[in-house]
Amino acid sequence: MNTMKNKQLLAVISATVLSIGAFAAFSNAKGLGANAYAVFNGKGAGAASAETDRSVAWYVANIAAAKEQNKQCYDNPAIRTTPNCANSLHALQISFVGNN
Repeated sequence: MNTMKNKQLLAVISATVLSIGAFAAFSNAKGLGANAYAVFNGKGAGAASAETDRSVAWYVANIAAAKEQNKQCYDNPAIRTTPNCANSLHALQISFVGNN
């Protein structure tokens, strides 16, 4: 029974990821770029930052970038509360300590 629920959950997650990817490809093809992403991301139009917010999963897949981002966050207290700082730190914790 649990394996069936796990398969269903995996299917839902996969469909969501594919939908987000299709939206990103569509908005780039239509020239909507960051503004469409900002609206889809829940930040509202015109609220897109100059720096792209990366997810924890992205940082786990790009550990060197997570280390660099974490160093920048450590060196600059003004950016420590940004999503990139939180996500890069979380990715490093998952990668080197585990997700407990």
